[in-house]
Amino acid sequence: MLACLSAVGQKDYWAIGKEYHYNAVYKDNTGKVITSEQVSIIPTGETWEIDPQQTLATYRLNFSSADSTRLAPIPLNGVMKEWKREYQEGVISNDKKVWMHPVRVNQYILTEVAPFPEVQFPLKEGLSWTSTLWVYKAFGSFEGTVECSYKVSKKESRTYSFGKLNCWRIDATAVHDKLGVSTTTIYFEEEIGFVELDYKFYNGQTLNFSLERYR
Repeated sequence: MLACLSAVGQKDYWAIGKEYHYNAVYKDNTGKVITSEQVSIIPTGETWEIDPQQTLATYRLNFSSADSTRLAPIPLNGVMKEWKREYQEGVISNDKKVWMHPVRVNQYILTEVAPFPEVQFPLKEGLSWTSTLWVYKAFGSFEGTVECSYKVSKKESRTYSFGKLNCWRIDATAVHDKLGVSTTTIYFEEEIGFVELDYKFYNGQTLNFSLERYR
């Protein structure tokens, strides 16, 4: 599978024509599965008007009507919103980093207060960085300041439905000034991009996005 190149020679992980299809498993604080469904991220190649440094990707969520009926009326942030099957978010791929807005609608709103998926270059063991996220009133009880720290741990073998990959593991921690600590373990493969996102939230719930297929 050939990798697309940007003008500076860096792989464009969000190039038009790419597709990423993940299995998303959301569990409660006892390990019981709340939902399991497919989530797809499809880059459009279009510049985002709000921030020209970002391009847009289409996010598609294949939730069941039973799940939306059961979960939509009681959002964890207290903000009632209609569930979405498709929407767009900004993503970044350049010679310095690969970054994306997390899947943060429907039952996945807790990702707003966890470390966002991000990888900085050049990737090497021990590389670390920090960021700050300000969460606004539109996110209800999630409003506050989130201090995030990232560290590249090591390369790790991971097994997926299409085979084994040797991935970089990035361990990230987010501290919300009111809610507490959430973590994201990021698995990144240099030819593919984000292959797995493993979240542990401040309330004990967990969420795993694992790549099922891509192109």
